[in-house]
Amino acid sequence: MAAHDIGAPGHEIFQGHAVAADAPLSAAHAIYPLLLLSHGTGGSADSLDWLGAGLAAAGYVVAGVNHPGNNALEPMTMEGFVLWWERALDMSEVLDGVLADPMLGSRIDRDSIGALGFSAGGYTVLELAGARTNLPAFRAFCASPAADAICHAPEMSRIKAGGSTPSAPSPEMAASMSRSGASYRDQRIKAVFSIAPGIGQAFDANSFADVQIPVALMAGTADAIAPVKTNIEHIAGLLPRASVTLLPGVGHYTFLDVCVPAIAESLALPGQSGRGPRHHSREDDRARPRVLRCGAAGWRAGQPADRHLFPRRTAALRGRNEALDKAMLS
Repeated sequence: MAAHDIGAPGHEIFQGHAVAADAPLSAAHAIYPLLLLSHGTGGSADSLDWLGAGLAAAGYVVAGVNHPGNNALEPMTMEGFVLWWERALDMSEVLDGVLADPMLGSRIDRDSIGALGFSAGGYTVLELAGARTNLPAFRAFCASPAADAICHAPEMSRIKAGGSTPSAPSPEMAASMSRSGASYRDQRIKAVFSIAPGIGQAFDANSFADVQIPVALMAGTADAIAPVKTNIEHIAGLLPRASVTLLPGVGHYTFLDVCVPAIAESLALPGQSGRGPRHHSREDDRARPRVLRCGAAGWRAGQPADRHLFPRRTAALRGRNEALDKAMLS
């Protein structure tokens, strides 16, 4: 096992779990359930290392996706930033690859495949469940006095297109936008878990008409990036059969990995720098175990879509420094 802090060499941001490169799949079971993992805008699969590691430790194959043009490992592009519905195709393509993989393919339980995502990834997995995007509705919201933080993602500043954003979409972007309202349902996905979902105003009263699989939604009430009212509560109002969990006092970036000490200290809020990055907050203590317990600790086919999308399998994982939530807004 090798250390696995996350970020550019010499500029690591998050504490990662140790990894064993090219390790064989355990022989304890003939087949395993599979979960696809979708990161948020400008993030990466590694930024949800705590979640992927917890799921793998609980006996699941986890396939993390790095969405092209919208991840921390390469320059962000306007296409990657605004063509959110294309993310669902990324997930389906990765699923194709896993199922065709010489080592993994035959070991995957085809009846136990799920998807979970954070922030924009939370939107992505809803698309995989059959939700349809209403792009004009989202644009109208962001042009209205009600527009909030979801319309002004901080990652937008990372986009470079000749020093500015283009005044008009390219022909390829326009073609994609014309199919933004299409269905991206992947029938192989049997359940989804949406964590701190964003882009909620892209869904309307008709968006979830085709969603027939179990859906779980979770967010923190202190989310300033994907505000509760216009995102998870809006989605839940359109999807009454979904399981909904709101965690009091929890912010958006609570669901990311723990910062390495230097980064955590640089993001510390006044009066909090002495707490250190490895200390739990009460909000983090509640959030991490409940993510795994209420939504992402192992789905099995044929179970009813009751209060919990997945069976309860606890995994104690440490929290993170909540300073990141507020620092990212500055």
